[in-house]
Amino acid sequence: MAILLRKIEQELADASTTSLRWHLIRILHLNPSMVQDPEHAESLLSALCLAQVRAQDSFFRLIAEARQELENLFIKNPAPALRASLLKDIASNIEKPALLAASMFRLCPHSARQDLSLARHFLRHQDGRVRAASAELFIRSTPIEGLGVILPWICDPLPLVSHHTAFMLSRYPLDVILRTLRSMASAREPGRRRAALMTLSRLEPTPEIDGLMVTISRDPATQIRMEAIDILKTRNVEIVKKRLEELKRDLDIDVCEKAARALEEFGSSSARNFVKIARPLRLYSRET
Repeated sequence: MAILLRKIEQELADASTTSLRWHLIRILHLNPSMVQDPEHAESLLSALCLAQVRAQDSFFRLIAEARQELENLFIKNPAPALRASLLKDIASNIEKPALLAASMFRLCPHSARQDLSLARHFLRHQDGRVRAASAELFIRSTPIEGLGVILPWICDPLPLVSHHTAFMLSRYPLDVILRTLRSMASAREPGRRRAALMTLSRLEPTPEIDGLMVTISRDPATQIRMEAIDILKTRNVEIVKKRLEELKRDLDIDVCEKAARALEEFGSSSARNFVKIARPLRLYSRET
């Protein structure tokens, strides 16, 4: 059966909650050989960016996946003229957070390294949608060595931002993320070392993550060791318990006492709101 992207866009405009989910799943599993108007992909992408900033938060991830699928299938080459127009849209929507976020999401498929300063400018915007769009634009514009700047946004207090940042970071292998965090953990600046600790605290536990947490718990800064204890006590694994036993003999008495208390509570607070840097498995087959 032939598929028209133009029709999907029209139906998205008036979609109810139930039909929106259906349309998004349909986009996620399009068979490109059945699409009769691939030239309409850019327009549908614009509609999805608007939907992303207007729909319920529960749809945020699904819309992001649909955008990326559409881009992977049909947006193959940079479009300089379109890029220039999108930059103008961003400039004209500075005072309109929803449209600003939509314009930044829309720029992402045509992002370039020079967009890093633009993305960084909005990373601390008061509107979570703008922060999420800024995080995506930053990740898609930065070279690998710039990941250390954006990783702490996994700790954003708004789940919409933290989970979207983690989803976009899944563009990189986990070992690249961990290598960046190891570099941050050994940085001269205590703020970067603490940022590595806080980022690790939000990541779904793995042996590699727990091992790096143990390493950071040996930081020369007392405050970082104290904060590490709060996180370590939630990881119910032997390597962490052993490290807490060691911290009971720390040179700082406050660290010793806190480690002792942590051992009494060890594993009792393991239910945390972790984020996972991984893409989901497909649950549906493509249209045939």
